[in-house]
Amino acid sequence: MTIVSCVIIGGGIAGLTAAFYAEQHGIDTLLLDPDLKGGVMESSRHDGFLCDDGPNVFLEKPALQELLTALELTDACCYSALNPYKQHVYYSGAPTEVPKTPVAFLKSPFFGFRDKCSLLGSVFGFQKQYPQRADCSVAELFTPLIGERAVYALLEPALQGIYGGRVESLSAQMIFEGLHEHLCTHGTLKGYARSGPKKNILVLKDGAASLPARLMERISADCLRQDRVVSLAQEGDLFQIGCASGDTIRAKSVVITTAGAATASYLAELDSDLSTALAALSFAPLVMMHLSVPRDCSLPDKSFGVLFPPGRPSGLLGVMCKSVLFPHVAPAGRHLLSICAGGAGTEALLSASDEELQEVLQDDIKETLGISDTRCLGMRRWERAIPQYAVGHREKLVAHMDAIEKSYEGLYFAGVDKKGVGVPDRIALARDIVKDRLKQFLER
Repeated sequence: MTIVSCVIIGGGIAGLTAAFYAEQHGIDTLLLDPDLKGGVMESSRHDGFLCDDGPNVFLEKPALQELLTALELTDACCYSALNPYKQHVYYSGAPTEVPKTPVAFLKSPFFGFRDKCSLLGSVFGFQKQYPQRADCSVAELFTPLIGERAVYALLEPALQGIYGGRVESLSAQMIFEGLHEHLCTHGTLKGYARSGPKKNILVLKDGAASLPARLMERISADCLRQDRVVSLAQEGDLFQIGCASGDTIRAKSVVITTAGAATASYLAELDSDLSTALAALSFAPLVMMHLSVPRDCSLPDKSFGVLFPPGRPSGLLGVMCKSVLFPHVAPAGRHLLSICAGGAGTEALLSASDEELQEVLQDDIKETLGISDTRCLGMRRWERAIPQYAVGHREKLVAHMDAIEKSYEGLYFAGVDKKGVGVPDRIALARDIVKDRLKQFLER
């Protein structure tokens, strides 16, 4: 039987970050994961192209910057060749630029005249009625503010690519926490301040997978174990972690970085109700496909890419002009387009073969963007990519996790079902648990 101060369950970016910082603070740590491949952060090379098959770009947030500095990866950061860059949404049969200035907003087709007046009025303090309850859908929160047209034509395509869900079901409290609270309290945008300046986007010169790879290099080999957790219980002051290998590990603390059904599979003995709730959590599927296209093909001018409204037969959600932003990811004479498809309600996509899916997506790119000379470089399917933060997610699931943490001191949830789907947010959650909670608990 193995005894350690802390067991970390799950070897994605959150688990590896937690293990790294735990070792930095001298905590005797063991990370358990059946694969130890770094989660969904995968990269591949094809004929001079560098493709990221999971997260494609990072927002330069403080937690990410801190980790990259600690790992000596700041020199590997590549920033966008376009600053600023444009963003487009497919609207009325063509890529349409997203307004980023007051003048562009006034000219934008995404907003009706009354909607423009309504939004401007809210900025200057005119109140509107917003849902007066703990949570509501994104559509309910934003329709009084920007109008139904903009909600479905502009906001929904943007959120589909990040959260994989529809605005009628996504939780405003989870996704727009500060804005949700402000609007429901004050009924106006006046006095609402966004946090800080716009953040830069970046990639790593050797692909996103180089981040978890560097973490595994910097974490001691004794800390990483390829094994699957099958049970979690508490006996006295120690947690007992049963593994598929037959080993039982005792630990003073446990950090759970898995999510949904993966966590439910071993949590039943500790809390059967939470296990049942986690098992029922739905995840949206996503497909990443990479296309090589001629460098002289017609792409939207100086654009990050094009977002598409949900409901297209191909499941197309977005086209990122990856090599326009980061030229090093493609060879001379070609551009790299990274295609995202799927989202909630597109599970049938996964029944199609790779060849069928490639064909329907390439046909859709030809129809919408007019690019016919496309060569598929590769495809990656994620059957359970993004947890669906449905209305009430925080009240029903996150609050339950918080209650379990209070009942079992030394137990911490850091899975994507708790908070944050972006890589910098996953890093921040794991780091803060180790620095602000785990360290203090073990020092008592």
